[in-house]
This record gives sequence, structure tokens and C-alpha cells, in this order.
Amino acid sequence: MKKYATIIIPRELKQNVVDDIQQMKKTIEQKYDLEIEVVIEEGKQRE
Repeated sequence: MKKYATIIIPRELKQNVVDDIQQMKKTIEQKYDLEIEVVIEEGKQRE
């Protein structure tokens, strides 16, 4: 049974950072049999 995860990244990151995250996503999905969704949204401040 596949497991699911979500990665949320802020829109203001540079495109090469987003590309690196997408590439790592593929590797992690294959290695751990995960389905990962990458969501790009306006940045939120964490407290």
C-alpha cells in the first residue's frame, strides 16, 4: 500500500531550488514507495 506525503514550498524560492526538490521527490518516491505531491504556494510565516 502506497503512502502519501506533501511537500509545501514557498513561491518565492528560485526556480533551481524548485527543480532540485522535484528531482529529489522522484528519488524518494522510488526508494520508499511513496506518492509525494509538491505544492507551491505563497509563503507562510511559521511561529
